[in-house]
Amino acid sequence: MKRGAILADERDMSTQPRVLFYLEHAIQDASVTRSGDRRVISRRMLYVELDEGGVTRHVHYAPYLDYRPLTESDPGLDSTLDRPECAWLDRDLESKAQGYAVANVVPEHLKEVRDAKLALIAKTETAVNDRLTKEITYWEHRAEQLKFQEQAGKTGARLNSGEARKRADNLQVRLQKRLEELKLEAPISPLPPVVLSGVLVVPQGLLNQPKAIEFAPAASTVDTQASAARAREIIMEVERQLGFDPEEREFEKLGYDIKSRVPGSGYRSIPVDRSKGPGERRGGDGGDPE
Repeated sequence: MKRGAILADERDMSTQPRVLFYLEHAIQDASVTRSGDRRVISRRMLYVELDEGGVTRHVHYAPYLDYRPLTESDPGLDSTLDRPECAWLDRDLESKAQGYAVANVVPEHLKEVRDAKLALIAKTETAVNDRLTKEITYWEHRAEQLKFQEQAGKTGARLNSGEARKRADNLQVRLQKRLEELKLEAPISPLPPVVLSGVLVVPQGLLNQPKAIEFAPAASTVDTQASAARAREIIMEVERQLGFDPEEREFEKLGYDIKSRVPGSGYRSIPVDRSKGPGERRGGDGGDPE
């Protein structure tokens, strides 16, 4: 893709091409994996689009689903790049996309992950403290009871005071270890975004220009929006039959098309692949909380 992939945007009747970059961004905490690396707690694909006027924007969903590959009737790579509308493509676009992501997209990702993670750490720390402290208190008290019985000459129990004290000490060590692990999860930091690939997005208006057409005009294409709407209707009906409560979120550009509530556990997001026919869908979170 870095060597010159091209996609066409049939909804854009202008003559101004754009460049879409795919970046991967990761966020880590202070925990260390077995290989000695910092643990990555969130990894996300970012989409940054640039045009000739210097306008750069972060696209919050997978924009390539709205584009199509070039057909035989479309101009090829060389003839498209020779157009004066593409003369600006020799600039350092990759570094611009990366710089924009660092300044505008990474902080959003970091805040979203940090806020959720810190809230979870605080909740977990409280629960761990409460549960293990109660167990420690129980075994300390049990150790004292057994010791008193042993001093009174009442022996023969399957559990002696030493064993009960050992259990209390082990639980204390376990508590301290878990609290230390939680402390390492709190320092959250972002890694630099990495540009994976990019594509030239050619608007249909430019393809329709006389100089850009060397063969017969392209045949009419399928209405992708109507197909996507039909697919969403089918999926929402299936979700209802499965006992879920689906809600359409397509036009909010959240990265998914349908948010389906799982009674008693939360939401799962369902992306609808507009490149497929009605009723087909890509993946889904299988009931995981949103």
